[in-house]
Amino acid sequence: MTKRKLSHGEVPVLMVICVIFFVILLLLSLPYAMKFIWQVIVTTTSARHESLPLPPGTLGYPLIGETLEFLKKGSLFYQERQRKYGNIYKTHILGAPTIRVIGADNLKTILMGENTIVTQSWPKSAKLLLGSRAITQSSGKIHKTSRRHVMPAFSQHAVEEYIPIIQSDIRNQIEIWLEEDRVLGFIECRKMTMSIACKVLLGFDFDEGEKGKYNKMFLDFMDALMTLPVNVPGFGFHKGMKAREGLMAEIKEQLLRLSLQEGKTSSFKTAFEHYMDSVEEEITLDTLDTIAEGALDLISSGFSTVSSALTSLMMVLGKHQHVLHNVRAELDQHGLLEPENVDLTLRCLNELTYNFKVLKELLRLYPPAGAGFRKVLKTFKLGNYSIPKDWTVMYSIRETQRDPQVYDEAEEFRPDRWNNSSIHPGTLTSKCETEKFNFAPFGGGRRSCVGFEFAMLVLRIFLVELARNCDWTLLNEDAEVRYIPVTHPVDFLPVQIRRRMIQN
Repeated sequence: MTKRKLSHGEVPVLMVICVIFFVILLLLSLPYAMKFIWQVIVTTTSARHESLPLPPGTLGYPLIGETLEFLKKGSLFYQERQRKYGNIYKTHILGAPTIRVIGADNLKTILMGENTIVTQSWPKSAKLLLGSRAITQSSGKIHKTSRRHVMPAFSQHAVEEYIPIIQSDIRNQIEIWLEEDRVLGFIECRKMTMSIACKVLLGFDFDEGEKGKYNKMFLDFMDALMTLPVNVPGFGFHKGMKAREGLMAEIKEQLLRLSLQEGKTSSFKTAFEHYMDSVEEEITLDTLDTIAEGALDLISSGFSTVSSALTSLMMVLGKHQHVLHNVRAELDQHGLLEPENVDLTLRCLNELTYNFKVLKELLRLYPPAGAGFRKVLKTFKLGNYSIPKDWTVMYSIRETQRDPQVYDEAEEFRPDRWNNSSIHPGTLTSKCETEKFNFAPFGGGRRSCVGFEFAMLVLRIFLVELARNCDWTLLNEDAEVRYIPVTHPVDFLPVQIRRRMIQN
């Protein structure tokens, strides 16, 4: 049988089809090839002299890594990788090759290794927004000195002075909520926290119109901390930088007024005044930028974490009415239940031991910040892996505090789990060495949150005032909770709030 020869017209057609096929195949395989080559380059460069391997994980695409997937999935990004790779794994997000670690032993290594194997590190976006002179951005001796100067602002004597200011602000805010049919808990807690932070920390007292404006700027500023640092209109980081300009301008203006005593309206010594007394530095045009960055750092640290915790408190008590009943029983036992204007003191707050267990369980299950960042100073061993120099380490707070091997029913809100806890009264400090790193909502080691006493004070006062003044109903009990940039319900916690019915 004679084979038919291809005509001259058919040969080019077949060639074109083959070329198109191979081009499509090449395009389909290109992303995988890029990821493979990027993984090989980064891992071989980082571990070429090490006997131990890098942790398991993937690094995504050149330069951008897995940032886009992280921004899309949020905390689910971490959960998927922990299930797949375990408690130590590598990724590449926000412009840096990163190792995420989970578990008390791993946290202890990182938090106790400050200035020896690791140092402070933030994503580039946060560094640019907070400023190079912020306390949270400093390290070594500079951080140690700055921290020492800030500590007087959170001494027991200073905290006692803040109580009536915080209590008054919370009472006023609750009265505003009671006039509304419904409120968005997260938004309202942010407004309240901004007012408290500005007043207590810096002595600024905004009227209602100003509160709305500055609250919007703070929201834009805080939401940009964990974004790609692209300062182009349309990007979240650009909006954050514009908000920073407005906040810095207002802070500098207020600081200049305070230096001339023109804007001094507070009857107490603010946290920033304690700080300025400690550093013995005057506010001048030469020092203004540095001091203003420190002030912005102080406010933003309190603003984001405290408002997140207050919102979570409303959410968990709305879901667990038996816990709210127990809170009120303890208030009644100490003569604090009736909503008359009973002035709180540090002594009476410290006597509310069940209330404190509620807050500790809240911070275990819903820590405001899910992780902390460090930069590796020198390559070190963690578990069976090598952690390379110059990489970023993220130590996980949220997953560590939900470890089912440590906590029974780890996903459940159970204040009674702390009945045999070794916590000191009125603090989150544990006497038990093994408990320290299983529970670390405010970090630990040399860089533990310097303002955690302030955060706890606001939480404790809010719990008392909310429980004795209000009943509330969550309008969506099953709302998803997101954890980036801070823990919050995705729907901002819509609630119907009403004055508590007093039982005769």
